[in-house]
Formats: sequence, C-alpha cells, structure tokens
Amino acid sequence: MDRRAFLVRTGVLLGAGGLATRMPPLRAHAASTTSFEQWEAVRAQFTLTHDRIHMAGFLLASHPTPVREAIETHRRGLDENPAEYLHTNGTRLEGAVPQAAAEYVGGHPTEIALTDSTTMGLGLLYGGLALREGQES
Repeated sequence: MDRRAFLVRTGVLLGAGGLATRMPPLRAHAASTTSFEQWEAVRAQFTLTHDRIHMAGFLLASHPTPVREAIETHRRGLDENPAEYLHTNGTRLEGAVPQAAAEYVGGHPTEIALTDSTTMGLGLLYGGLALREGQES
C-alpha cells in the first residue's frame, strides 16, 4: 500500500468511526414527528445558507453537525500529534466502522466489506453475482 492510499483509508476509517459513536438512531425520532418536523430537524444539522435550495449534493456535500464534530475531533488530534493519535485510536476506530455499518443495515460486522471506493465496491458486488441470461435488469 502506498502512502496516499494509507492516508485516504485512515481518514475514511477515522471519520466513520467517529460517526459511529456520535449518531443517534434515526428511527426513534422519526416515529414521533411529522414529515415537516423531521425535515426541519435534518435541515438544522447543516450550516448551509437558508436563502437557497441546495441541489449540489452530487458535487460537494455539506456535513451535518455530528459529522462536522467528528471531523473536528479527528483533525485536532491529527494536527496535535498525528502518529500518537493514529496509534492510540486507529485500531478502535477501524473496528467501529464495520460494527456501525452492520447496525445500520441490520447485519453482522463480518458481513461488511470495506473498499477504497464506490466503484470498487460495486465491482466486487457485480462480480460476485451469479446472473443467468435475462436477469440483468
């Protein structure tokens, strides 16, 4: 693995691990509020300006509050002492990623595959499907 790949993977794992410990379950809140109240609660998590309808999520997405807080926590730790921060937190956070993903999708952590990109993940998924003629659509 080259240095760039290591840094990218570490950043993704640290960010996802931080989210796993900070994000409350969405279902509990959703059952007790109306659709408009749900949207307002979601919208309040972002610091986007309110004078526009933001449709650029496919290009560059703003982060909700829990993600911004996790990024700031990890940024601060990496800025202050990168090697110690990774040594102290890396294993714990890397383990938290499949656990959080499994809880989200209702599976088991051993059923979660971590990949470098969406393209790689889709390639693994599609390559592993045994499709017969006519099943493509």
